[in-house]
Amino acid sequence: MAEGVRKFANAVTLFPQQYLPPIQWNKALHRRTERNARITVGIADMRGNPLASNIPPANTSTEPASLSHPLFKERTSNGSGLPPYPHNLRSLWSRLVTCRHQIVGIALTLVGRPILAAACVRAGSSTIHKSRLKCGCSQNWPPYKATRVLTVSLIRLHTWGRAIVYRQKMLSPTARKIVLTVHLYLGLAAGIFLAILGLTGSVMAFEGDLDHWLHPDLWYVTPGQKLLPENDLVSIAQNRFHSRVLVVQFPRASNLAQLMQMTDGTAVYLNPYDGSVLGSKVGQNNSDRVLGYIHQIHLRLVPDPRSAPQLAEMGKIVVSCAGLVLLLLAPTGVILWWRAKRLTVQFKAANFKIPWHRVFHDSHQAIGIYAALFLAIASFTGILIGFGFGEKFFYAVTKSSPPPRPQPVPSTLAPQAPSIMADEVLDIARHALPNATPSVMVRPMRPTGSYTVLMRVPEETSDAVHSSVAIDQYSGKVLAVHNFLTESAGYRAIRFNRSIHTGDIFGLASHIVVSLSSLALAAMVLTGFVIWWKKLAE
Repeated sequence: MAEGVRKFANAVTLFPQQYLPPIQWNKALHRRTERNARITVGIADMRGNPLASNIPPANTSTEPASLSHPLFKERTSNGSGLPPYPHNLRSLWSRLVTCRHQIVGIALTLVGRPILAAACVRAGSSTIHKSRLKCGCSQNWPPYKATRVLTVSLIRLHTWGRAIVYRQKMLSPTARKIVLTVHLYLGLAAGIFLAILGLTGSVMAFEGDLDHWLHPDLWYVTPGQKLLPENDLVSIAQNRFHSRVLVVQFPRASNLAQLMQMTDGTAVYLNPYDGSVLGSKVGQNNSDRVLGYIHQIHLRLVPDPRSAPQLAEMGKIVVSCAGLVLLLLAPTGVILWWRAKRLTVQFKAANFKIPWHRVFHDSHQAIGIYAALFLAIASFTGILIGFGFGEKFFYAVTKSSPPPRPQPVPSTLAPQAPSIMADEVLDIARHALPNATPSVMVRPMRPTGSYTVLMRVPEETSDAVHSSVAIDQYSGKVLAVHNFLTESAGYRAIRFNRSIHTGDIFGLASHIVVSLSSLALAAMVLTGFVIWWKKLAE
């Protein structure tokens, strides 16, 4: 009996300890057995108390209640106090029908695959108490009054005598060490680049909204009942700044101003409801330049690619490789997290004191598991954008070719014929693409030039639009139509992939998710470095 219990203790780790009486554990035995497996042991009380069948979820501190178990009877007729083993297969099967959570384990037992056995423990047995001392316990365990449930897996169920053993198959020590090593060195190699991508990505998620938030006096207006005609707005801007309007940008939201670019480089902000000029600027301001630098650092690690084109090209490759590393870090991190399954950061402790490195360790796991899916998606979509094979992949999968680049179509010169007005141009564009809305209108600057109206179809999720209508400035004839929905399927897939990466797919909600995920990436680089530094110091 003692030998059987000793082998049993050497083969498994009793976990968690809060389900056991106070025991002084042998640390060497605990470290040795923890690397092998974690099991659940349910032992029926040898005095006839029923076996508990309600197994609590993982990482809980709730003591299981004592309930009747269908595998055993509460009392025997022989007066021994031992619950009898089912006397035949028919009786066993009838009782197993009600054990819905243990059918898989019993099936493994019936086909002859027991791999672990537990001896029948009689209350008050001195032999067992001595065996417990050999297992590394400094004091005797009290007699069992009810079942002790030590973990939660029902992967395998084995019966022997009067005991039931649940065994959870864990990652082998060698495999876990390999995964941990890969995760560690990949993180150390690409950590600084991932931190840069995380910080810049958290800002770029709101790239289209930051200018609105930084300059609300230029952008936000009170929506009115009716918009002014576009001809009147163009005339107001040209008369006020004594320059011709080159580009008109129509807002997507009703509470935003209309932006007009003049031929002299002035940007004019107008209220489309009353025609008031909200402000103007010439060239880029400081916020525009900073956002441009952040954008280029995220793409190429260089603030100004024109100043160092070769370095920018190398930076683009490094960024793409860092995305590939992140795609490997996400699943390996989940594998390492699966052992402890930590979802929160444990701040409470005795006298509100807890080791600082433990807070970083818990934060790394908790933040990582919540952000793992989003970071994996961001890294995968970023790889397809950064590497040259991304576009080829989409065109090969969809069996399509890149769409032709739109070419300017000249207007037919009509002497002494006036150009059509802006409102008429917009009406023609709406008839050419009925389901689209105008996004940008480019006015002709030469006598042979034509109007180009960029139209947004509902299926386009990014800020940039890819449908357009070219219109003759004299006759109003439609010269060319490019519909995003009828062009290359591969090109649509490329644009959709970019919308997922930037968070444009669901608007503000997805922008928030992308920004938080990027911040989580930067936080995980910091906490991961602290964890490695602590291990190195030890």
